[in-house]
Amino acid sequence: MQQLLVFPEHEAAGLLFIAEKPYSLDDTQIEWLCEASGEITLPTCEYIGIVFNHNVAVRREVLSKLDPSTIQLVYFHNPFELVFDELIEDLFELGRDENDDSSANDQDCELLASIHGLRALNISRSQISSKGLAFICELQSLESLSLSLTRTNDEDLPMLLNLIDLRELDLSMTMITDRGLATLAKMNKLQDLSLSACSLTDDALDELLKIPNLRFLDISDTAISDEGLSILQAGLSACQIQF
Repeated sequence: MQQLLVFPEHEAAGLLFIAEKPYSLDDTQIEWLCEASGEITLPTCEYIGIVFNHNVAVRREVLSKLDPSTIQLVYFHNPFELVFDELIEDLFELGRDENDDSSANDQDCELLASIHGLRALNISRSQISSKGLAFICELQSLESLSLSLTRTNDEDLPMLLNLIDLRELDLSMTMITDRGLATLAKMNKLQDLSLSACSLTDDALDELLKIPNLRFLDISDTAISDEGLSILQAGLSACQIQF
């Protein structure tokens, strides 16, 4: 079976790719397809994704018209460590203006909320507020969410409990502190958790130990001590800990 995806013809919105799974992606697990421009016929597959370029107008045109059943993975910048040829490098620079911030904001989040089948979302380095995060948390199908380098704080975290299938969460370099981890401890399906460069101390240990299914935990560049690391390693014996 095949499916038809329709994008603006006047300018490519980014790049399309197929992924083996919806989260913990790297460049060995994806197949780059083509530019997101015009009508594109693709074989039906479980995980089709798009990496948007910096053209805000085109990005929002796509999000406002996208068939919710066609795209499962959305990235607002290129998260993959790939060596692009000049054509692709130029594509990712489309719309970039030194005087204009093209990062995602609450308006993008509101448009995203209509893509009910979305499985993975990377909205790191964005300008979203609590209002934008509330829109994202309507996406109950999400399995992977990156909020790295956003203004996400402890008060925002209860909204994430609505994401009942979330398995991967990146909160690195956000405003999360020890106080917010009691909420994360309630996320029973969480497997991969990144808290690098957050304001964490050994007071966070008890709550981290309550997350039952962790396989990977990044607590690098925090104030957790070597003794605290040893406690986590003993209590989360099946978890790889990056310190």
